[in-house]
Amino acid sequence: MNIYKKEVVFCKELGSVFLELLSDLNNDYCVVICELDLYVYKNNNLLWKKGFKDIASDYELVNNKYIRIVSCDGEETIYSMNDGSIIK
Repeated sequence: MNIYKKEVVFCKELGSVFLELLSDLNNDYCVVICELDLYVYKNNNLLWKKGFKDIASDYELVNNKYIRIVSCDGEETIYSMNDGSIIK
C-alpha cells in the first residue's frame, strides 16, 4: 500500500501469517516478512522467495543490502536482498 496516496500498489496472497513490510532506503526493494516465508519484490514484481523451517522471531535490514532473519530456535540467516543467496 502507498500510505501517502492511500492506494493499493499490488496485492498478493501470502503463504503464512504476515509480520511486517520493510523497504530499502531507496525504496527499490519491498521485503515482506511472514512467519514462515520471506518475499522480496522489485518494481512490484516478485524477485525471490524463501521459506523457513521455523517461525521468524526477529528480522532486520542490514546495510541496505541484506536481510537478517532469526528463527524461534535461534538460528540466524542473512540473505542478499538482490538474489536471496545466503550470506551467513
